[in-house]
Amino acid sequence: MSLPGGGRRWFVIVNPVAGGGRGLDHFPLISKLLRDAGIQTEPVFTEHKFHATELTVSAVKQGFRRIIAVGGDGTLHEVVNGLFIQQTVDPREVLLAVVAVGAGNDWIRTFGVPNRYQDAIRAIKEGHSFLQDVGVVSYEEAHYRQHRYMANVAGMGFDAMVVKKYAHLKKKGHSNKWLYTWCMIRSFFSYKSTGVKVWIDDRLVYNNLLMSIAIGVCKYNGGGMQQLPEAVADDGLLDVSLIRPVHFWHILFRFRYLFNRLCATVGRIMDEVSEELQSSDFEPLAFELEFGADGQLPAITIREENGTARVVGKVDRVDGWLHDGKLYLRVVDYKTGKKSFDLAELRYGLGLQMLLYLFTLKEEGQMLFGGHEIVPAGVLYTPAREPMLRCARDTEPEKIEKALKKELRRSGMVLEDPAVLQAMEHSALESPCYLPIAVKRDGAVTGSLASAEQLGKLSKYVDHILHEITQEVFAGNIDADPYARTPQQSACTYCEFASACHFENGCGSDRMEYIKATKNDEFWQYIDEVNGEGAHENG
Repeated sequence: MSLPGGGRRWFVIVNPVAGGGRGLDHFPLISKLLRDAGIQTEPVFTEHKFHATELTVSAVKQGFRRIIAVGGDGTLHEVVNGLFIQQTVDPREVLLAVVAVGAGNDWIRTFGVPNRYQDAIRAIKEGHSFLQDVGVVSYEEAHYRQHRYMANVAGMGFDAMVVKKYAHLKKKGHSNKWLYTWCMIRSFFSYKSTGVKVWIDDRLVYNNLLMSIAIGVCKYNGGGMQQLPEAVADDGLLDVSLIRPVHFWHILFRFRYLFNRLCATVGRIMDEVSEELQSSDFEPLAFELEFGADGQLPAITIREENGTARVVGKVDRVDGWLHDGKLYLRVVDYKTGKKSFDLAELRYGLGLQMLLYLFTLKEEGQMLFGGHEIVPAGVLYTPAREPMLRCARDTEPEKIEKALKKELRRSGMVLEDPAVLQAMEHSALESPCYLPIAVKRDGAVTGSLASAEQLGKLSKYVDHILHEITQEVFAGNIDADPYARTPQQSACTYCEFASACHFENGCGSDRMEYIKATKNDEFWQYIDEVNGEGAHENG
């Protein structure tokens, strides 16, 4: 079919103020990605409120049957209303795509539409599409019956008040990622619940004070809040969520519960660390030990022919054991998440921070710790969280405690020396509880161990990686070379620059490098190979 106006071109409606100005700032990149994908476009910028609705009506009249909205949920809302206001064609004959640059981007969350511009544009190019329901809201304003169409969620009461405040502040020029949250907090203390009657299919289902109501076809609104978790966008049904009045003292009680739970968690962690230290000859020597201009130790310096780089940082805790005139040090890092020590990460030059601190303490820490010769004894990640266990209701307390101990076992690498292991944990050679090691029936100790010689090799390897990074920085290399464990778990997943990055896995020379599991022997063989290429001496 040949269309006189649009043909196979896409009419692109750009909201320049969406996302605090991202619509305008990022459109050159979006336009280039569209051209690179071979998508013919006719872009137009909105100039005022509801302009996107007017542009949509005009575009359909001109023959366009493909429209891209470059904006946020507000821009999409206006375009959808334009599609249903126009009388030229059935709205189902128009294909609508979204390149999200807004602050909330709630509509794309339900459907899994990519946030990354290149991924969204690839989906457009490949023709991925679906039909969804659209709701209509009828209301009376200035004695006239009005209609508004919604493709996501409509809110009334408290929700509407928040949106009103948010729109007012945006109009005055305020714009930041916490603006919506601030509007919610302000509105909560000023909003008064209203008496409401709710009918569904001619049946009265609610008649009382109501704080807020959400009605919609999708799941999310308010910048990621899942108010309609069971919503299915093409089931022909509207989902409804009612929120009864929430009083200030309810929040206080909830805060009290959360605070008490936090205190209990902190208390348990402190008890657990205290028990560990009581069964150890290693003693804490420093907390929050800082490397840098204002720290107790100088910054870590990497010198190259064309410049010098300095690395600054902070160690959560340094423990030491003085034995035969030597000070054995271990670096301890508290983790609230599930971060663990992984040889595969070291193999790819990741997760070097703890080892870097340990080896720097060997070189720079003598004066700080009494002038003793320092021997690296290991690095440990200590869980600073209360794990959630799945147990039967009748599970014995002893089994629960044993399971908790297992979840809270340290992760890391320690020196393969029986005296040092026993100093770290008195029962290490019989039944270790805290260290990342195990004892076989024949008394052999296994686990995350490294000999003094291997730690020396690891020190050279870390130094080698630092010099490689420094050389690339001075050479101006800013290529995106992300690592990934799975396609869903990659360095790009939470990258703040994802929307502006040109990286597209599988396109041209762009390739995601996957982290492969590395066995102990393979790791040390690789370290020998790298060090054999000639590692630098740290400056």
